[in-house]
Amino acid sequence: MALNLAYVEFGDDGLKVGQNQEGGFSRVIEKVNLALSSRKQNRFEKALRVSEHWREDSFTIDISYEGRDSCISCKKLPEIAERLCVHCRLDRDIGSIIPDAKYLAFFDSEAGMIPVLGRSVSILKSWPSNFEHTKPYLAIKLNDPDLTDITMYPAISKYLATFVAMPDDCEICKEAKSPVATFECIAQRSEGVELLGFLKADVDRLGESFTFGLKSETVAMDSISHVSTLSSMLDLFFSGWIERLTRESGDMYTVFSGGDDLFLVGPWDRILDIVERIKADFAKFTGNPSLTISAGIAIAKHDFPIANAAQTADAAREQFQMFDFS
Repeated sequence: MALNLAYVEFGDDGLKVGQNQEGGFSRVIEKVNLALSSRKQNRFEKALRVSEHWREDSFTIDISYEGRDSCISCKKLPEIAERLCVHCRLDRDIGSIIPDAKYLAFFDSEAGMIPVLGRSVSILKSWPSNFEHTKPYLAIKLNDPDLTDITMYPAISKYLATFVAMPDDCEICKEAKSPVATFECIAQRSEGVELLGFLKADVDRLGESFTFGLKSETVAMDSISHVSTLSSMLDLFFSGWIERLTRESGDMYTVFSGGDDLFLVGPWDRILDIVERIKADFAKFTGNPSLTISAGIAIAKHDFPIANAAQTADAAREQFQMFDFS
């Protein structure tokens, strides 16, 4: 896994709309996308190489098990508690909170739950009356624009797709003691054959839309404000509206949804229904027939590895760039 970063320098012309298909912020985006593509082709270069030589120490991780077993989840690091390594235990704890999360609190120290580049963030189900250590420098309220309960801190609201199906009275959920519905339980909610549907979808040719979609031979609107608004509105659909649709369904598991793409898991027949709804709602939301969504669906048993299902759905999405459900 890598975080790829790239940048380009630009002058005043980059802040203006383009004229005669030249200039404008869309050209800045085009250049930075090219730089980012080049960067992706050489990821880890600085971490793994010095001049023309490999840094051999970067290919190994010095881990001492000290008589401990491997983590039962990742099987890569030593267990620390409950047979889980430090990372998998944190992932489990985060996953148990996210379905009921209402707030995010950001700290300029490592006082929060999740360390991030020398700072940290906590995921909260409720906002505490006070913080024991460092006060947050930013509070985010999720899926609710009413900020009256956190006005004592710098605060914003943000829509975030976090819905996952809850357990019902089935024996599977009771035996698993899971805080969320298991994939086996979700599969049993299907009509007919008890299978899961894995849905991956994203906006088609989004890079082209940012580069060329806001300008024509007669009209140019590719200013930084217009581009930013387009990006924000797309994220609002995938973060906010998808959250509403999944909650209405009640049986979906949101792996992620935001920016311009999504990955949902649900009963196979409900997945077919919701992808048609997403396509129709996106067309109404954009009002632009040139902005379309491609989707891919994999249908499998509940114990099929989710990573493999994601790859299968991705392959289907790439094969059918224009998914027509009419």
